[in-house]
Amino acid sequence: METKQRAWLFACCSLRVSSSKSSEHDGSVMGRHMHSQNHSSLLLVSRFVQRALIAILTCSLLMSLVPSEVFAQEIQDQDQPPAVTTTSDETALDEAIQALEDANWRPNPTYGVDSNINEMVIQELTELGVDASGIEVRTHAVEFSATNDAATVGIDTSDSNNGAITYFFVNPSDLAYAWSYSTLQQATITFTLSKGDASRTWTPARTTTIPWDKSRVAALLEEQAQKITLTFSEGESAEAVTSSFSLPTKVPGASWASVSWSSNSDALKITGYSWDDELTAIPTRQATDQTVTLTATISLTGTENDTYTQSYEIVIKADPEAVAEEQQELAEKLDEGFSEEALRTLGTEETVNTDALDCDLQLPTTRTLGIDGKSYNVNYTTSDEALRVNGYAAYVYRPLPGESARKVSLTLTVTSKDNPAITAAKSIDLTIEPLNDDEIQAELDLMAEAKQGYADALADGANLSALDTSLHPFQKAYRDENGKLAWAYSEADAYPGGIVTVDLPGAGETSGYRLFRSSRPDLIAHENLVLGERPLYNTEVTITSCLSSKNYARYAEEYPDDMRFQALANQEVSASVVVRGSSGLDDPNAQKPLLVTVSIVGPDASGTQTYWAQALPVSCDAGATAADATLQALTSAGLTYDYSAGYLSSITSPYTGEALGWDAETNAYWQLWINDSYAQVGASQLYLSEGDRVEWRYAADGESGLPESPDQPGEDDEQDWTEIGSAASSNVTKAPTPTGKVEEAWSIELMDPSNFLPVSEPVVAGGKIFIAVGNRLMSLSADDRSVEASVSLSFSIDYTCRPSVSQGVLYVPLSSGVVEAYSLPTLTRLWTSEPTACADQSSCSLTIMEKDGMSIVVYGTAAFGSAGYSSGSCVALDAQTGKRVWIASLDDAGYYWTGAVQLNGFVVVGDTAGRLNAFDITTGEEQDCLALGSSISADAVVYNNTILIVTRDGVLHKIRVDADGELVSVAQQQVLGSCMAAPTVVGSTAVLCGTAVGSSNATALVLVNLETFKVEQTITQADGIALPQGGSAASALVSIQPQGTYIYFTVNWAEEPDATWSHYARGGNVYVYRIGDSEAKLLYAPGLNNANYCDSQIVCDEEGNLYYLNDSGVLVKLVGSSSKPIIETHEKDDTKAEQPIITSPIRNRNPNKLLAQTNTGQADTEQTSVAEASEAAILQVRLTSSTHNVVHKASLPIPLWALIGLVGSGTGLIIALFLPRRKHEHENEEMDHA
Repeated sequence: METKQRAWLFACCSLRVSSSKSSEHDGSVMGRHMHSQNHSSLLLVSRFVQRALIAILTCSLLMSLVPSEVFAQEIQDQDQPPAVTTTSDETALDEAIQALEDANWRPNPTYGVDSNINEMVIQELTELGVDASGIEVRTHAVEFSATNDAATVGIDTSDSNNGAITYFFVNPSDLAYAWSYSTLQQATITFTLSKGDASRTWTPARTTTIPWDKSRVAALLEEQAQKITLTFSEGESAEAVTSSFSLPTKVPGASWASVSWSSNSDALKITGYSWDDELTAIPTRQATDQTVTLTATISLTGTENDTYTQSYEIVIKADPEAVAEEQQELAEKLDEGFSEEALRTLGTEETVNTDALDCDLQLPTTRTLGIDGKSYNVNYTTSDEALRVNGYAAYVYRPLPGESARKVSLTLTVTSKDNPAITAAKSIDLTIEPLNDDEIQAELDLMAEAKQGYADALADGANLSALDTSLHPFQKAYRDENGKLAWAYSEADAYPGGIVTVDLPGAGETSGYRLFRSSRPDLIAHENLVLGERPLYNTEVTITSCLSSKNYARYAEEYPDDMRFQALANQEVSASVVVRGSSGLDDPNAQKPLLVTVSIVGPDASGTQTYWAQALPVSCDAGATAADATLQALTSAGLTYDYSAGYLSSITSPYTGEALGWDAETNAYWQLWINDSYAQVGASQLYLSEGDRVEWRYAADGESGLPESPDQPGEDDEQDWTEIGSAASSNVTKAPTPTGKVEEAWSIELMDPSNFLPVSEPVVAGGKIFIAVGNRLMSLSADDRSVEASVSLSFSIDYTCRPSVSQGVLYVPLSSGVVEAYSLPTLTRLWTSEPTACADQSSCSLTIMEKDGMSIVVYGTAAFGSAGYSSGSCVALDAQTGKRVWIASLDDAGYYWTGAVQLNGFVVVGDTAGRLNAFDITTGEEQDCLALGSSISADAVVYNNTILIVTRDGVLHKIRVDADGELVSVAQQQVLGSCMAAPTVVGSTAVLCGTAVGSSNATALVLVNLETFKVEQTITQADGIALPQGGSAASALVSIQPQGTYIYFTVNWAEEPDATWSHYARGGNVYVYRIGDSEAKLLYAPGLNNANYCDSQIVCDEEGNLYYLNDSGVLVKLVGSSSKPIIETHEKDDTKAEQPIITSPIRNRNPNKLLAQTNTGQADTEQTSVAEASEAAILQVRLTSSTHNVVHKASLPIPLWALIGLVGSGTGLIIALFLPRRKHEHENEEMDHA
């Protein structure tokens, strides 16, 4: 501004000087030419105009000379608010807002508690420890996510009642169509905080949800409850009910009001499902009239509002004759089926002597009693603890030697489940015989012989000093008919009593053993004692068990001071064997202890990671585990810890004294690392070698947990290309996957629907997504889906393609049975394998295995013929060179959608003919073939040294692989109607997807207990309705979170195609199920542009983001709904011109176009398609926040004021030059005339 003022001042001064001189000159003229006064006046005016124009010209010239930067800065300075010195009030407001933002706080009003939103802010400041005295809060602005005229909700912004909350209410009947209530309740609130003369505005980062007005909801539900009526059979009423009647699950005329029903008596049972239109109330008539309270609970569907209940009194009329008749019939069955003759010895079914009972009893079952167990409750009780009932077995606790026999009554009570009034009972008197010293001594002798013969029992004829075969675990030791020691190896050899194996101390899922523990399970497995890969040198292995007397160990707990009984319970016994090494030589270092180091890393008092114990040397015996070394190190360092069952629960900090274990807030826990790599097994199963470095780090997943140091690896170090997810990788994660609502962070169309190209399963590794389309392999940024690299494949991929990553190498199966390997992240081709056959498809999972120190890639192929898959091969390649190691071919079937596993030195894989094949991992020679009865289209999975495989008919099989490669069926169970995907195993639970048993099309998710091999839960519902028809064709992703375990699965279904079969109205939904819930929930439903069938599994990255792909070829990144990215596209421009900000991407089926909504309207912006980007430029797309929307002011090459100055100067100059010349000519004429 000062520059302009100086220019104007100079111009005005010039005008005044010019005017003054003009006046002097005019005065002299007038003095000499008094006779020409009128003419001189006119001349004076003319000259004044001339001087004014000269002044304007000067001003314009000066303005045009002012630098544009100076003038622009002055204008900007005018736009800026005046600088104000920060006061203590402003500081207080800034600190208050910072405290709210640090807490990520937003108002969450509660109906009946909070009435003013402003008061909630003040209260929160106080709770955060902020001095809120003098701070006034006002609601400045409120914007709801959506509005509807029928809904009432708001926060007052007026002066009179500022901040007052109007709680949400809407009568769903007033809505024209179904709304998501939550969008009408979500508000973005802007507050003004003031103190003294200072003020600040603040908007919480998260929206506020205004709850329902519960009083109005209650009134609405009460009104709806009056519409419910009960309809009884003809001639019946609530005062006299004898037959079943219907109960509605929806209020008539109000489908949004759900009704559930309950009864306070078994006399009236309610059957049916909540998703049925009606439930059925079934009365049970008894000997007298029964008055039952039937309660209807009315709720607003889809909300968590309070409910309204309405009760009905129902009288169920008696039927004494029918009750008496059925009761008499039941008593007769007990008289016949429950007798002394019906009692049997447990295990042998021999009759017993009820006058001198000395054995456990097998009690009559419902079948023996002649009753239906589904209709009756059976309950056995005894009058004395000398006989203890467990199910249909009764265990005898005999009196001690010298004590009297014990009289006991055994009573059976049977009651109808439908009508408790129908019941019958009967008792049998028994006499329990006391123990005698001779039989106790005989059992002690048997125990001593069993302990002595333990090793021979395991050997079962094998040479224990040069073992080259598996050992034989037994079930019990007993006396045969000749009184000799004998061993039972199966249930068929079962004998009552005897010495049995019982659970070892520390047994459990994490330990890997229960009855037989191996000191080297890498050589001889726990439990089944199968011999694994033989070592180089002869190696000693110790097998340990606990032995107890079947009949007498129970007395050890009853009589803890009797040493005879203590010697018959939990007797630990061991046997040492020598596994013959491949060299046949003894290990020269066998007698030397292993020297390893153990480090403990945790936070100090300030929270900084530091070493609590660094590289502590630990000496341990050969065969020691990381658990053994850790416990020694913790004790040596004087650290307090909690370790049990193979799990390190906590270590007490030497800095704060706090026991640090699993932290639900930070997800930190004690991570086990071995030689700088995250351990893949538990400490008790991690066997150590000389020089190993064991390290425990207290950190969350994804964090290194190491102290900061100059040597700490940085961002420029080599990337860890560990595969996060793919069809062939682990389907279990602890990453924080979204469990609530999700939204698309981005989506990318990988193929043109008019020109179909197959798309592979995505592989996520190192923050990138690797995916193949047709004959192109691409690397996409996981952040913004930009194509970072693209190369041509030697062959196209097949319809199903499952790449895999291992040790920084990406392996891609191609058509004709070819596999190619690429280094990451550059996608440099390392090798191409030779084809197997031109017709072969490579649609199987790739498995990376270790063989004699060499990594091999194992996969299967299949050729489709007129009668199905007519041939195929299982192939092993050298992972380093791609050279074929071996190939095993079939001429009657192929390998399709299957994946091989390695177990006990054999490659095991299923084929389309329903056979499980075992090949020698070194030669590829077939060792065994086991027919499973149905085609196999799923990967095999290793569990507890057995193989789990599911066949297409939905039968889950557990298979044992013996040392010679023989495949032995251990168990099988029908778990689904059909299944084409491998089970996902979590602990002892298998998660499988497919169709429900008994249905060819109903989608189902099942949880199978692998210990009992029974289905524990079947999920066929989501959000109150059945899952879409079609089944699930992909394995489930399981995410273990602090708040529960979540299962993500897809449905292979689509509806309503258009004329081109390229669009579907819906299909391929993603569902999430939390273990323990009764049903799943819809997580994501593709829109019209990418709804399609889906046989690909959900993949997640280390941050928990989900990646979804279906047959539309559209890859979608799903994130939690709190993230709302904006995609900003930048074309390469050397002039740095501003690029349009795309705030609302619009899907377009044309892959060469991207329609984007800009701030000037909808623009049709040319974008390079994925295919073109692969060949030419790299598509640059980055994600940004909505706060980055900036209005950019355009600038001209010359400032506007300078342009005005120049134009004005030119105009003024022309006028000034012309006017003076005419005036001077006129003046000269006048003077001449005078």
